[in-house]
Amino acid sequence: MKNKIITKIRFFANLEKELEFINKMNSLGYKLIFVQFGIFYKFKKVSYSDGFTIIYATDKTKISDISAAALLGGYDIINHTFDGMGNFLYLTGRRCKADEDFVSDNEGKLTYYNSLKSYYRFSAILSLLAFAGCSMPLFVSLSRIIFILQNYENLMNNKIPTVFAIAIILIMFFAGIAFLCASVYLFILYHKAHRNCRKIILDMNLYE
Repeated sequence: MKNKIITKIRFFANLEKELEFINKMNSLGYKLIFVQFGIFYKFKKVSYSDGFTIIYATDKTKISDISAAALLGGYDIINHTFDGMGNFLYLTGRRCKADEDFVSDNEGKLTYYNSLKSYYRFSAILSLLAFAGCSMPLFVSLSRIIFILQNYENLMNNKIPTVFAIAIILIMFFAGIAFLCASVYLFILYHKAHRNCRKIILDMNLYE
């Protein structure tokens, strides 16, 4: 059972919620070993439950230096691929061996929240574009759909294909609404990260 490996499928727009999930698994005795596409989380069963995970953000040019410092500090670096988070490091350690305050200085926290801002902004814009793409067929063909529905009884041989086409357009539209809601949520997270940046900058200016 010690080497048991499980995969959890989750999607998190909010990185803080993602960390809550990972650390809950840590507390149950499962160590994160791999993240793929931002939704597949692979965990290995371990003999301890005092593990924890943090996410560290830095410039891509400093990834190797920070990785070396993390390894010296008792952390393992978790590979994550195809998630658009090239400047984020997933670090996992044990409370008896690694310092949980690896990101304790204001400059490090500012880098983290600036990276969050960029991540949330990009994801929000991407979701907004997905909403536009999914909604466009309905907006373009709305007058035609209304005409068809008003004259549905007069259709002869095209009823089933027509209904199928309308159903596809409506499904795409409702998927677009989901993307729109995601975009709004991501913009809220962006502004939250922006407020944290401003607070840290204010603290840094006070102690200069």
